[in-house]
Amino acid sequence: MQQAIQKIDKEKREYQEILQASNALCEMIAANALSLRWQLSCHRNISTQADAPAQVCIMFCNMLSI
Repeated sequence: MQQAIQKIDKEKREYQEILQASNALCEMIAANALSLRWQLSCHRNISTQADAPAQVCIMFCNMLSI
């Protein structure tokens, strides 16, 4: 019983580490997407197509946070 509890605790810690890493990656992607969007908007109006990469990043981040 004790070994089972220890195994569950270990798996829970590993899951939390993966979740933290994916959240950090997601924040980095979102920040880069926003920065890119801002840089593009300084040069020209952003069309729907130019904005697509940012939308993909947002969708990816939303999937991770489920």
